[in-house]
Amino acid sequence: MAIDYTTNLGKLRLLLKDVDEDHPLFSNDELNAFLDINNDDIFMAAADACRALATNAARGAILYRLLGQNIDIDKRKIPEWLYKLASKFEARAGMNATAQFVNWHLHIDRDGHDDTDYDDSEDDDEAYYHDLHYLNGGEVE
Repeated sequence: MAIDYTTNLGKLRLLLKDVDEDHPLFSNDELNAFLDINNDDIFMAAADACRALATNAARGAILYRLLGQNIDIDKRKIPEWLYKLASKFEARAGMNATAQFVNWHLHIDRDGHDDTDYDDSEDDDEAYYHDLHYLNGGEVE
């Protein structure tokens, strides 16, 4: 059966380059599960599929060295590459967890307590930068 690239399933296969109909990396059921888990967001589904591939690749991550010859087959980088690809798919979906964490702002006092919800002052930027200065050992980045 030909892959229909107008469907989310077909688009997901295209993103993953899982287009060999005789030897697919994933079954339709597996890819549909990734789509269901991610509310039909094909980029997040692709990120999860890449992580699944990385998990499988990690099992065989080994360096082969042919004795007496200058030939190395290094499979140790494959899982790392797949995790990087997953991050790129996440970024395309606008759901990059690192970016969300960086943009998440808490006001932490000198004792390590979050007083974001309790700080009702309008002008707390000076206090925030003072605390940041204190937490960085006197260095404000």
